[in-house]
Amino acid sequence: MKIAVIGAGPAGLSTAYNASKDGFDVVLYEADLLEKVPSKPCGEAIPKGALYYTPFKGDEDFILNRIKQVRFYWEGEFIREIKNFPLAEGFIIDKKKFLRSLIELAESEGAKIIFGKRITIRDLPNLERFDMIIDASGIGVIAQHFLDYKNYRRIPVLQAYAKGSDIPEDTIVFWGLARGYAWVFPRGDLYNIGVGGVNYSPQELRRILEELISHFNLKLVTNIRGSSVSVGGPIKRLVTNRIRVVGEAAGMVMPLTGEGIRYALIGGQIVYKDDYEEIFNKTIRKKLERGAFLLKIVLKIPNKGRLARKASDELLYRFFEGDFRLTDVLKVLAKYISIK
Repeated sequence: MKIAVIGAGPAGLSTAYNASKDGFDVVLYEADLLEKVPSKPCGEAIPKGALYYTPFKGDEDFILNRIKQVRFYWEGEFIREIKNFPLAEGFIIDKKKFLRSLIELAESEGAKIIFGKRITIRDLPNLERFDMIIDASGIGVIAQHFLDYKNYRRIPVLQAYAKGSDIPEDTIVFWGLARGYAWVFPRGDLYNIGVGGVNYSPQELRRILEELISHFNLKLVTNIRGSSVSVGGPIKRLVTNRIRVVGEAAGMVMPLTGEGIRYALIGGQIVYKDDYEEIFNKTIRKKLERGAFLLKIVLKIPNKGRLARKASDELLYRFFEGDFRLTDVLKVLAKYISIK
């Protein structure tokens, strides 16, 4: 079987590697030249479990820091320090080196990767020789023309690198906002900083980022880059005829945190299988849908810092993992209302 993959991000490269390893004839098309990959800004944080979906062992040179704890703030106010969080026992990676490693793995298994080739819907007739077309483009350049994207939603994100803080190298900062989140992730001798949110203008996001920089005594060493991230949860269907979608193009991002690399790697292991949708629905979909559901609730609540204080460490962990029940949400809301 011949498979075309669109996009050389974590989802596309995971797909190319796994499908090639399983004996499929894979050609991956990436719009950017190799030296520009990755072009999308990213927090570069992954939980330890993300590497379970790769051949990597955790001692590769793309790993910059090992994370053990999270400092949680709410709009500048320190809330608590948390261990056993989704990114505790996780890693900060050099995404460029990480993707280069995935590229080498995919090519070593026989995948052909063509850089500098942008695929659009107009190119579909030229892909007739492929039995399967897998859209891992991040935005669904092909899939959006054939699948239901009504609930697909993205928010703006700003990201940059800075120096100067005394945040420990094993600690990440998660900074809650009324309609979004910001972060400070130690990255070797730099800090990866960023902010994203619902219904914020670029000017508002930049102001929030400047507050973050001032609060932690940081100094920018790069330009601020803009992008967007999916927050609507997974789209309803992932397959139609020979076209399939995976990764952020399918909404495989945790809406509450913007974490997507782990889910992209998981998707790349299953997207080419006959029972792809069934596996996804049983293993991942509910978590991401719960995250989208909770995000809608949280956006309607004023003074979310109070809510964050009332949730236990364990429950915050489960909220951020999408591993909770409706009764968990109701209990926290009851505590919130009781002291309002």
